[in-house]
Amino acid sequence: MERSQIELGSVLEEYGEVTAEFYVLNNGLKPVVLKEVATDCGCTTADYTTDTLYQDKIGRVKIAYDPQARVEGSKRKSLSGIT
Repeated sequence: MERSQIELGSVLEEYGEVTAEFYVLNNGLKPVVLKEVATDCGCTTADYTTDTLYQDKIGRVKIAYDPQARVEGSKRKSLSGIT
């Protein structure tokens, strides 16, 4: 994986949705399928490669955070499911 964490800093509601992308490299000998990418609330969504990743192939996980869909207050968002 190119990077395992992306720091977005402060996300202001008036600027709308922000996105980040992660790339996943299958450097193993067996094919890999991303079955699920879980986020921790409804204000964060994930779109990801659903094709089988064969050896040395790269998949993508795009995360979108919509600050207008969040509960009031300061939040720290996280993503899990990429292993």
